[in-house]
Order: sequence, then C-alpha cells, then structure tokens
Amino acid sequence: MQQTQKTHRRAFTLIELLVVIAIIAILAAILFPVFAQARAQARKVTCLSNAKELGLALSMYVQDYDETFPLIFTPVYTSDPSTFAWSGSATTVSTAAWQNLVQPYIKNWGIFICPEDFLNHADPVNYVDPFLNYGIPPLSQIDGNPNWGDTYYGNTTDFSVHVAWQGLAGAFPDNGWSPSSITPTPSSKLAAISSAADMTLVSDASAADWWGATFGPGPWDSDFFHYCVTWFPAYQTQRFGPIGRHLQQNKTSCSYLRLSGGQIVVTFVDGHSKSMPIMNYFTKVKTSSGQLVYKYLWPTGM
Repeated sequence: MQQTQKTHRRAFTLIELLVVIAIIAILAAILFPVFAQARAQARKVTCLSNAKELGLALSMYVQDYDETFPLIFTPVYTSDPSTFAWSGSATTVSTAAWQNLVQPYIKNWGIFICPEDFLNHADPVNYVDPFLNYGIPPLSQIDGNPNWGDTYYGNTTDFSVHVAWQGLAGAFPDNGWSPSSITPTPSSKLAAISSAADMTLVSDASAADWWGATFGPGPWDSDFFHYCVTWFPAYQTQRFGPIGRHLQQNKTSCSYLRLSGGQIVVTFVDGHSKSMPIMNYFTKVKTSSGQLVYKYLWPTGM
C-alpha cells in the first residue's frame, strides 16, 4: 500500500507580517508624496498651457482692435447669459469682462479654468468660475491714482518698503461690478509697452481684474497684494492680485501667503509663458529716475 506524504506550508509569523506591513507603509510614505507632486506638476502644466492660449487670444484681440488691450469690465446690453453679470434681459445693462471679449478667439470656456483652482466649473451661465481663475493687471487710473503701490512684497524684512507697479487694462462703470469705485479709463495701447518680454499680460489670479475695480482711493492701495478677504474660505480668493497657487505649501493661512514657496503661471505681452516662484515674480528694480518698481509689472520700462 502506497503511503501518501502530506506537505505542510509554513505560515508567516506575527513578526514577519508586521515587518512586511512596515515595509509597505514606508514605501507608501515615500511614493505617495511623489505621486501627489507629479499630479500637482501636471495641473501646473495644464494651467500654463491655458495661460499661453489666453495670451494668444489676447494678442489677436489687440491686433484686431487698433493695438489696444481689452477692457477688464465694460457695460453692455445683451441677452447672452454668459456675460459676467448678466441681468437676464437685453434691455438692461450687463457687464462684459475681458473673458467675454476674447471668447470669440477661443470658443472654449474650459481654457479659462486652472485645474489647481477650486472654482472649476467651465460654465459661465450658471457660475462665475471662468472669470475668477486668471486676471489681467488693471490700470491704476481706474482708482484715480498715477500708479498702484505695494508694501507686502516690498522687502522680506521691512514692510515699509513701497514698490510701485502698473497694469494694462482699463474699465468703465457698470451695474454689476462696483460702479461707484471705478474712474472710466481706457486700456493701454501696445506701443506704450517698452519691454513686452517683461510686462505681465495675464496670470494666475482670483479675479478678472485682480480685484482692482473694487478698490477706491485709500490705504488699500499701499498694501494691494496682502489684503485677505472672507468671501470664500479657500486660498485662491484670499488675496488681491496675482497668485502663487501652484506647489503651494499652505493654501489656507492668510499670514503664510508671502513666503509660501508657491509658483505662479504668467503670460507676458510678447506671448511667452512661464511659471516661477512667487517671490521671483515680485522682483524689485529701480527705474532710471530711481523709483522702486516691480520688474514684471512696469510697462514703461526702466
């Protein structure tokens, strides 16, 4: 009679199982941040591509309109519900934003959405999201001042350092966007830009006009980029001006915005686009007259 030999498989001991679990946990701790960073980089690349497309659309608009940059806001009579502050009737004045003006050159509202932003509905009829992802720097004349001023990024140790800056786009009063605070101002012409490779055309921002059209003459003008608001709890709408929203270490603390290490996506007047650390974007230079200005926000040159 043939005897069948039984084989026994040795099971994991508790110690061996714990070691395996520990190794998996260590690998996860190493790899998950890498994956998260890769996804963040992918979102930044998409946002950079969008900004490039917006720059091209703006350039085409400028060429078609006597080399003049679009207005940030202007009143219109329209029945188009995709306008910024559509009133629901063509017989009542509404608000056209610059996004409306360049839309015929793009024909895609998704281009106006940065995937890093929490306002991500590419639907201008039911949401204002497409108007709150990218912005054009506003002219200070809409606020009745010769130029904007900033102390927040002026110096890393001395907040009293005042730095001047200027934008490109004007605005006219309307019934949908702080009409009492706007001084009617036409936009700049292309010929007024002395260094197209250095002047900001469009950037990551929390409003079409960097919130400039909501300003009135007063102390806000000297601290433009620092001001925190409470309309939304998320980081993107807690600041005026351009935003370093990419690879941001802390997106919720208002006191942490300046030295956060975040990167901003910018398209310049000459059409090239790039991302850079937010502190590099606010590089300070002096003009020939000795005025301290932000290099990428001074259209009349050094």
